[in-house]
Formats: sequence, structure tokens, C-alpha cells
Amino acid sequence: MNQPEPSPHSEQLQHEPQPGDVAGTPEDAAPAAPLAPAGPTTQVTPYAGLRYGAMRIGLLVVVGGLLYVAGVRGWLWILVTALASSVASWFLLVRQREAAARNLEVAVAAHHERRHHRDEAAEADAESAQRPIATDL
Repeated sequence: MNQPEPSPHSEQLQHEPQPGDVAGTPEDAAPAAPLAPAGPTTQVTPYAGLRYGAMRIGLLVVVGGLLYVAGVRGWLWILVTALASSVASWFLLVRQREAAARNLEVAVAAHHERRHHRDEAAEADAESAQRPIATDL
């Protein structure tokens, strides 16, 4: 029998094992890990709120300094500085603001969890205090 001549593309499909290759075929591979939930992560960044606040103040000082050098004075200087630094921080400090918001969200959730456990413990104590104590006479 005549065997069909391999096409040049079939060589690309055949793969010689290389060091570091994983044995097996893609069908044998373990299923991919599920993607992380789309909600906010619980990873806490230390001092994110303090960092965000300090960067906003720094941006306010820089914008105010630039406007002062440009010759803006008086109430207009204060108003334009506050407005321009607010708009600039909205765009420039996105990551810092989101990290601070995540930290706040985690802290509030932890507070609610502690309060829930404290309330449950208080209810259990109240129930046990209301039960008559059985005494054997």
C-alpha cells in the first residue's frame, strides 16, 4: 500500500518533547482553575488610605504652587487650585483611591462580622440566663 506523503503542515503538528514540557496531551491536562470572582478582592494594602490622602495633599500643593507662579492670586487661586487638583486626582490617583476603598470595604466587613458574632454570643448568654437551673434535691 502506498502511504500518503506527509504534508509540510503535519510536521508543525508533531512536536518533539523538549526539556520542561509537560507530559501528556491537552486532553489529559487538568481542567483550568476557575477564574477569580469579578467582585472586589480582599487583598489589603497597608496604609492605602494614608497614602491616598498624602498624595492628594501633595497634588494640591503642586497645583497651587504652579498656579501661584503663574500669577493667580486671591480667592480665584484657592478656587482654581481646589478644582484643578480634584480633577487631576480623579484621573491620576485611580489605583490609590481603589486600594483605599478596598481597605475600607474590608474593614467595614470585618466590623460587621465581629458585631454579628458579638450579638450572637449575647443572645446565647441571654437564653442561657433565662433557663431555670435544674437542681437535684
